[in-house]
Amino acid sequence: MWTDARVCCGGTRFIRSSTEPPATTAGFAAIPADGVDLYLRAPAGRLPDKLEIDVKGLIRHRVSVYWDGCAYLV
Repeated sequence: MWTDARVCCGGTRFIRSSTEPPATTAGFAAIPADGVDLYLRAPAGRLPDKLEIDVKGLIRHRVSVYWDGCAYLV
């Protein structure tokens, strides 16, 4: 997961996620998770207190990530 490069609304960045590993792990931290390889690129090295991962979609599965309960960072 990573934050979107685009910024809106006074510094708000939306969180992006993928089921595919990043092309390069530079800047990503490997976070231990149960049965999942999780790579997180945190802004300024700040990690969330709580990171929620959800799989949505019945036909086309997609991953949603919530950083301390939010889908965005300010």
